[in-house]
Amino acid sequence: MKKILTFCFPVFLLVAACTNDIPDKEIVPKKKSESTFLSNEVVQASINEQAVDILQVGHVVKGSSVYVECKVNGYSFRENKEGKSVKLVLAIDGKNKKEYHTAAFVIPDFPAGKHELTLSLVSEEDQSMLSKKTFDVLIKE
Repeated sequence: MKKILTFCFPVFLLVAACTNDIPDKEIVPKKKSESTFLSNEVVQASINEQAVDILQVGHVVKGSSVYVECKVNGYSFRENKEGKSVKLVLAIDGKNKKEYHTAAFVIPDFPAGKHELTLSLVSEEDQSMLSKKTFDVLIKE
């Protein structure tokens, strides 16, 4: 009998203690409301701002190499049906270095220090610049 009581008493305490913390089913948490005072002009401006960004660039530094990955909206590095394609022109510290015809590439053997990289998205057809991104890279010794 003692064994049954020593087992049942703690279980009874646990069950009895948890009954007071049960939330009411009728209470629904309020959702955070967004501002409804935005005009169409503000919304339209933010949509247009996103559409203009043709070139998005991400980079990672590993040792003395820089790994670059680009996302190009609305253009291709391969020729389309109309014979149009784009390329990336890389400038390091203001000097044109190389052209790339792929969205991802590696730039090896950087000297130590801070460098400014500029990627220009250029049309192969008429060599016009479509977009330009500049970012800094720090190569540690």
